[in-house]
Amino acid sequence: MEQKKRRVVSEKTKGFTLIEILVTVVILVILIVGVFGSLNWFRFFSKDRLITTCLVEGASSGIMACRGGRYIPNVICNVTYPNYTKSYVINIHISCNPSYSNCCSPPLGECTNATVIAIHNGSGKSFSLTDTICNF
Repeated sequence: MEQKKRRVVSEKTKGFTLIEILVTVVILVILIVGVFGSLNWFRFFSKDRLITTCLVEGASSGIMACRGGRYIPNVICNVTYPNYTKSYVINIHISCNPSYSNCCSPPLGECTNATVIAIHNGSGKSFSLTDTICNF
């Protein structure tokens, strides 16, 4: 009689080892942190782009108002998200060369190079535009 060999399943071949589970958890944590880090990075740069757009619009509005002989001290830029609206206050500063008491109204028959600087105090970002303003 031949003895049949029994196949013995050892404890080592059942399921996953602790090291395999830990490696899997570490890989999942790295992936999750990477995804959330990317989302945060995109959120930051989207906000940065929105502020830059508001700065350009603010400087452009400052130049247009100056061409009309008016000075505007600030512009409020409203950005609408799906759930709420965010407002950015853009401060406007104007300087001119040659310097006149009112850069936006040079003397009759004269021109000046007006530089409008739009500043967002919350981020410390600024944007400037220069244009020639004439009074003919």
